[in-house]
Amino acid sequence: TTLRLCSATGTDSSACWPALASILAGRYHVVAYDARNHGGSEFTDAAYGWDTLGDDEAGLIEVLGLAPAILIGHSMGGGAAAACAARRPDLVRGCVLEE
Repeated sequence: TTLRLCSATGTDSSACWPALASILAGRYHVVAYDARNHGGSEFTDAAYGWDTLGDDEAGLIEVLGLAPAILIGHSMGGGAAAACAARRPDLVRGCVLEE
């Protein structure tokens, strides 16, 4: 089972997850990446919203062959996870959304 860890805006990158990821890694395949315009990802001036962030999640899941994944999202990451689950339920096994 894959757990996809989705970061919040204030954390700025996937670097907020190492402690949790190390705990979960013994039982799950854990994946974290920097969301659009965060951390080490490429910056773009283009406008984007929840649908775009959800589509980014879906694209990651598809490209890496992670489906069905459990999405764990905090703040902005929760919104992206929810958007992904709503738009592509075929890729998502479940969501844990935390504010």
